[in-house]
Amino acid sequence: SNLPIESSVPLEEVVKERTSGAGQVPKQDTSKEKKQPSQTTGKRQVAFIYHTHSWESYLPLLNLTNDPNPNKATSSVSNISILGDRFREQLEGEGIGATNDKSDVGQKLISKGLNSNSSYKMSREIVQQAMAGNKDLQYFFDLHRDSARKNVTTKTIGDKSYAKLAFVVGKGNKNYEKNLQLATALHEAINKKYPGVSRGVIQKGFQTGNGIYNQD
Repeated sequence: SNLPIESSVPLEEVVKERTSGAGQVPKQDTSKEKKQPSQTTGKRQVAFIYHTHSWESYLPLLNLTNDPNPNKATSSVSNISILGDRFREQLEGEGIGATNDKSDVGQKLISKGLNSNSSYKMSREIVQQAMAGNKDLQYFFDLHRDSARKNVTTKTIGDKSYAKLAFVVGKGNKNYEKNLQLATALHEAINKKYPGVSRGVIQKGFQTGNGIYNQD
């Protein structure tokens, strides 16, 4: 199956820093002149990026590219939040004010005596706190890392390699139909411009996942 895979790792492992010998994040190509966006949110931050599984990292980032164990791709420091920074920068480049939350969810869970099954409950508190502090927030992105390897998670178009993405929609909340419609529209728009970059929309109920994913 080519469905996105979430790794299952004990919290004691995921909160390790794993910074020794950490690889470098490739720099973005800034050679092209940036055009000023025709529209902007001004000083308002309307997008909130967060990471329910904040420990998720990438083997190359940790200098573990050839390690066969994907569960080693965890770190409390060099992790998915780096991608969140990239995403925030891209949104801001399009005139969309955004913030990237870097809360260490794994450590928060341990401090409260909880396990990874409570991850979405913990990130829900983070989102609710952000909403209470900023009434301008309209868009929320929970970024995750797939455990599959490069041949499954990347797509080459021309001479460029793109990270594939997928949209997960929880079937167990009142906004399911609306969320499904939006995710499907995004999936189709992405593949129209970059064929094959979006792997699709995955619908998950309580039998196959969290079921809600804070999408209510």
